[in-house]
Amino acid sequence: MQANTQTQDSNMRIYNQVRSVPADALSPIAGGPLKGKSNIAPQWRFQRLTELFGVCGEGWKVEQVSTVHIDDEAYKKAYTDAVSVACKALGFAADVYYRQDETKYGTFRAEPPGRPTGRPR
Repeated sequence: MQANTQTQDSNMRIYNQVRSVPADALSPIAGGPLKGKSNIAPQWRFQRLTELFGVCGEGWKVEQVSTVHIDDEAYKKAYTDAVSVACKALGFAADVYYRQDETKYGTFRAEPPGRPTGRPR
């Protein structure tokens, strides 16, 4: 059964509006395991959320669910990460993440190594 084209367009509306990141919101990651990947400016996400849904606290919001703090920056780091993860689900920076995930797990294998590929007996 094929989905209605109008429904598909409606479902992809936000995703397609936020999938591309402007060059000035991207910066290269210079070291560590993510070397060569792109860092996306958190402020770009906040700007796009505000443009699409309204002012933070009215059209969208982030709720603090825990008060555990490991260091002075813990809340800020967790807040930024939570917004980033939520935005990914909406399609924010999908073009960047899609490229990065292509090789995240190496070559795709249909079956784990050492596991038979035939039908069970």
